[in-house]
Amino acid sequence: MPAKALAILLPLLTISCSAVHAEAEPIHAETPMRTTLHATTVSVPMLSWGGRPVVEARVNGKGPFKLILDTGTSFPLVLDDALVNTLELPVTATTRPRDEAEELDVVDVDTLAIGEAEFSSIQGIRSSRAGCASMIGEGIQGILGLPLFKDCLLTLDFPKRRVRLESGGLPEPDGETIEYSADKEDDYGVTLTLSVGGVPVKTHIDTGSPALVTFLNKFQKKLPLKGKPHVVGVARTPQGEAEVRSAVLDGIIKLGKHEWVNPRIDFADLGPMLDYDAGNIGSRLLKDFAVTVDQKNHRVRFRRGESVRD
Repeated sequence: MPAKALAILLPLLTISCSAVHAEAEPIHAETPMRTTLHATTVSVPMLSWGGRPVVEARVNGKGPFKLILDTGTSFPLVLDDALVNTLELPVTATTRPRDEAEELDVVDVDTLAIGEAEFSSIQGIRSSRAGCASMIGEGIQGILGLPLFKDCLLTLDFPKRRVRLESGGLPEPDGETIEYSADKEDDYGVTLTLSVGGVPVKTHIDTGSPALVTFLNKFQKKLPLKGKPHVVGVARTPQGEAEVRSAVLDGIIKLGKHEWVNPRIDFADLGPMLDYDAGNIGSRLLKDFAVTVDQKNHRVRFRRGESVRD
C-alpha cells in the first residue's frame, strides 16, 4: 500500500516534508506489529502543530517525542533522521518510493507507547527530508501513520482535543458511520466519495492537510463555483511544484448526513492526489468532529462536537 508525503500547507506555501508516498506493501507485509491496550479506553491529549493532530509517544522507552498523526501516511511510522540517530535504531532494509529517485531506509523499532497503549515490532521509515528536519525546531520528530492503529479503534476527537484508542468495532453504517474503500491498488488510507455540488468526488481523509478540502485541477470545470479560482499558494512535493487555487463552491458538500453549504475549496495537482485520482479531506473540515476509524471493518464515523461522548 503506497504512502503519502506529509504536506505542510502554510498560508501561501505548501512544503512536502517527507518522501513517504511509496510502494510500501513489502514493509507492511513483513511487520509483525502487536498492539496492547492496558486500559479499556486509552485517552491522551491531542496537541497541534499547524492545525495537525500531534501526540506524545515514547520510542523504545525513551522520550516522550512529539509525532504528527497523519491519516494520509500509510507507513506506520516515519522518524526524523536526527531521532533515528539519537535512538541508534538499526537500519534493516531500504525501499524506493515510486515517485522518488532515492531509496529510503527502513528502521526497526521495538516498542512505541502512547499513554497506556503499546505497539511493538514496528518497521518504519527514516526520513532525512529537509522539510522534516526543519520541524525539529518546533519539537516535531516524526509521523504516525494509519497502519500503526490497524488493530484498534482510533478516535481523533478534535473538539475535545483528545486521541482515544479502544478495542472493538464501529456499528453498521447509519449516515454518521460510513463504509470506506480500502482497495490497495486504487486507494490508500480512508477513501470516501463526497457529493460536491451534486458531483461525486473521490477523496481521502488527510489529517496532515490543514485545508478544508482539496481537489484536482480538472474539477475546476466540473464543479459549480462562484467565480474563477485564484492562486493562494504554491505546493512543493518531491515531484516538483504546483499552484494551489481557491474558489467558493456554489452548492453543498455532503458527507454521510453532514453538509457544508457554499464552502471555500482548494484545487491543486499534487503527486499523491494525481497517483490515485483523489482529493483530500483536511483538518479544517475535521475540526468539528470526533473521527473514529475502524480499519478491520473499513468504517469511519464522523460525530459532531455537540454529540461527542466521553
